[in-house]
Amino acid sequence: EPLNLVAGKKIRILGTPVPSPKDSKLVIFAWHIDFPEEKESFSVDALMQLKAKLDSFGSLEAKVDWILENFERYSGVVKRRNVALATLLTYFSPLYVEAFGKRERGWMLTAVVGDTTTGKSETVRLVRELLDAGLFVSGEAATQAGLVGTATQVEGKGWFIDWGYLPLMDSRLLSVDGVHKLPKTVWASTAEALREGMIDIAKAARARANCRTRTIFIANPLSESYTTKDMNSFIYPVLALATIFDVINISRLDLAVFTIADEVKPHEIRGAGEPDPDFYLFREVIRWAWSNPEVEITQEALDEIVRASLRLYEKYFNNIVPLVTIDMRYKIARLAIALATLTMSTDMNKVIVTEEHVRFVEQFLDREYSRVGLDQLAKGENRELTADEFNALIGDIAEKIGLDVNKLLDILRWMAVKGNFTRDEILQRFGIAEKNQLRPLLSELTGSGLIERKRGFVASGKLIKALKKVEQREEVVKCEVLVDADITVHLEKGSYGPFKKGEIIEVPESDFVKLEELELVRRYDKSEDEGSEGYPPDYVWFNEDRPP
Repeated sequence: EPLNLVAGKKIRILGTPVPSPKDSKLVIFAWHIDFPEEKESFSVDALMQLKAKLDSFGSLEAKVDWILENFERYSGVVKRRNVALATLLTYFSPLYVEAFGKRERGWMLTAVVGDTTTGKSETVRLVRELLDAGLFVSGEAATQAGLVGTATQVEGKGWFIDWGYLPLMDSRLLSVDGVHKLPKTVWASTAEALREGMIDIAKAARARANCRTRTIFIANPLSESYTTKDMNSFIYPVLALATIFDVINISRLDLAVFTIADEVKPHEIRGAGEPDPDFYLFREVIRWAWSNPEVEITQEALDEIVRASLRLYEKYFNNIVPLVTIDMRYKIARLAIALATLTMSTDMNKVIVTEEHVRFVEQFLDREYSRVGLDQLAKGENRELTADEFNALIGDIAEKIGLDVNKLLDILRWMAVKGNFTRDEILQRFGIAEKNQLRPLLSELTGSGLIERKRGFVASGKLIKALKKVEQREEVVKCEVLVDADITVHLEKGSYGPFKKGEIIEVPESDFVKLEELELVRRYDKSEDEGSEGYPPDYVWFNEDRPP
């Protein structure tokens, strides 16, 4: 009976290598073949022992703290609990999530980004060592063919598919170190496969393989010249993620954690201690987790997932680093199931996810993302700039890169009209220096949310709205208040009040007309009542054009 061989499955072959009678190349004359993963099991006694240990701590926070404290003892890596927890959650994520009436991807995609020699790779590698599961590879060796696979011709035997790491680690975990060294063309070929869990190769040989691979990407941030860059050189450290992944791949990440060099002081580094002997039982837990146990998400947990996703979306959504997206509830569900599995929330028949797990996940995401400025980035991007703020920002950028303000405005107007544009188009049209002007300009504009990376670059809505305000800016009218009135009048360009008779205020022309119709103000005649510097003593300044 023919065997159904699938990429990613382990096969045990008992036989004798012999030369082929056709070409004398070695082949295996096999008398027994089996699939060891189908026979591998976990120790229920070990699971019960670890569950009893974890349950003795009571709260979920105490359970996680015990796990991370023992990992620090095991690894000797301190103050990298965010990386350790992110790695563990990725390992213990489910294969599928069934919630809200849909069956969605369960395997997590996680990014670990930070300065060199900050323990991020070491932490991930030591989790793999602890659990004795998954595969750790270097990005330097992971080409497109190495990650996905390629068609290979064997002389006299035709073509076959040499599958890459992603399909070979189907339903398990792959950690890729040095992802920043991979060309972006690799991401184009892997992004859809990672999301869909399926790889198709249609070349000289055609085949399809599962790719439901839990994946951890480890990377250093990059400068515009593609050299490594310090995390502290970004106005918000979370922007480092955008130097490695495009917005589509960022939005598909379930979790990103960050390491910064100055977070750990030399005196805080200590040698490895001895972890609790029960800590090593997680090797049995990962086998249980990867056997795909049934998952039950309580109704209270489902309700909390919806509320948490809305809170996080409102606080963190932006188009520059879209880690928090409209499908956030499924990301939270993956993390909550992983956390419940890691902490042995089970009746030994199924994993039970409660609202406590959801709240812990929300707090973890909130703490990690606010630490690297994602909330500030979102707040700045989603808030429209006033004309004065825009002019100040452009003046500051022009000064930094040594460019005339008017020329910079011309570049920005061209960007807004052009839509999508590339570096080469900017160089060709405006003739600015590539290294000292174009690279820092694109970095500043991206960081301030005025342009976005999308197969090249594109002007953001924030830039277009700001340019419109500058182009359509009205004349400001100085006017005198005619009445005492404890009221506030809301008009198109602003709100005014309370009013004090005799005060001098400034308002846009269109709002002045309406205030004048209401007989609240009149146009100020300077000659009637000049005070010091040509202005009345009670002049009230409403903008930033106060004379020196």
